[in-house]
Amino acid sequence: MDIRIAKGKFNRASVEAISSKSYVHRDLIAGGLSKDKISVVTNIKSEDMHATAGCLVAMGAEIQDIKSGFSIIRNVSPGDKITLDCKESGSTARFIMPVAAQLYNDVYMSGSGRLPSRPFAELCNALRAHGLSVSSDFLPVNISGQLKPGCFKLPGNVSSQYISGLLFALPVNEYGDSVIELTSPLESENYVRMTISVLADFGIGIKREENRFFINGGQKYSLDIKPDEEGFKRIEAEGDWSNGSYVLSMGAAGGSIEALNLDLTSLQGDRAYIDCIKRMGAGVSVTEDLPLSDGVKQGKRIAVSHKELKGAVIDGKNIPDLIPALAVVAAFADGESTFCNVKRLRIKESDRIKEILKVLEAMGASGEAVLKNDDIDLIVKPVSRVPDEIVIDGANDHRIVMAGAIAAAGAGRPVIIKGAEAVRKSYPGFFDMCRDELKMSVEVL
Repeated sequence: MDIRIAKGKFNRASVEAISSKSYVHRDLIAGGLSKDKISVVTNIKSEDMHATAGCLVAMGAEIQDIKSGFSIIRNVSPGDKITLDCKESGSTARFIMPVAAQLYNDVYMSGSGRLPSRPFAELCNALRAHGLSVSSDFLPVNISGQLKPGCFKLPGNVSSQYISGLLFALPVNEYGDSVIELTSPLESENYVRMTISVLADFGIGIKREENRFFINGGQKYSLDIKPDEEGFKRIEAEGDWSNGSYVLSMGAAGGSIEALNLDLTSLQGDRAYIDCIKRMGAGVSVTEDLPLSDGVKQGKRIAVSHKELKGAVIDGKNIPDLIPALAVVAAFADGESTFCNVKRLRIKESDRIKEILKVLEAMGASGEAVLKNDDIDLIVKPVSRVPDEIVIDGANDHRIVMAGAIAAAGAGRPVIIKGAEAVRKSYPGFFDMCRDELKMSVEVL
């Protein structure tokens, strides 16, 4: 599906942030491992969320897709053999792999899109070191054997999701206690903290001392809240800073947009977006908490507006998902911007460094990737002349597609985005929001 999108006149447009995919993944897995009936409340259900729910269903859970989110009626159950399809969701695969290996003697796990080309070597090696036979460092993979507790050594600078996956699995190991020991500094630390917070909500205790996480085996998942009249324990996912940043960036590029349902004290690492966009010169304002709606706290109004943008130097090590949005905004700045330590963008849904450079070129800007200290810096040079026609290839990557919409907001002329359906991975209603809330012109070609 190709889209032609053009800027409307959005001035202080108001958009409710979609629920955090990161939290929904975690809530679904913890809920699936518990013995409770759980209701996961979310205002969006993306393909990645369905991938995690689908794996849990294959593992014996009964999950209903309801208007307000997901209802977990029956929980996962151990067994002998299981086949799991993670679709295109890297989060699903990294979280579920240790959990499935803990509960099943024989696991076959597959994926689609670019996921089979994304490596899992460090996690696979950790599983091999603890009694499992793992056929490959890539999907599809067969895993067999009994996961043994002990000391799991992992680098902290490859994927925090490997650590989170083990944190979900090891508490239910009945054969003993375990330690996760990091062999390098932890990056994306807030996402591990998010996992530990969700585990704590479900009664799972994790003790941390510097680069070690101590996990007692034989623990039980249970959410310590009162069930509703239908017997469900209700958890509500907070607003998503990762996707919210792309919406707010359209304000930074050419307008004014406010987002509801974002928490400035969130454990989500991508709340660093506000500091980044301030440093780039955009206007930022925050109101007080909104009144309760149906007894639910809506958070604050966070508004980002276009002002005279300036070049900035931003460390992207812990915020890789923000870089496509910030790079497009930087193309409209006065001066060059540098996004440091972004080599992990190479192994996302696309090679995002390559695709960002192509987006910049299509906009009339330019950039380059510079190898520096065993990492990569992305240099963005601003638009010199906006082309008469802007055509952007979405590269089957939801972040690149949404970055194309930011380009349309800043360029002030139509942008054609090829393969726009990739947004379904995390934000299925993105273009509906652009049309209905931002009053942009959205045409399916």
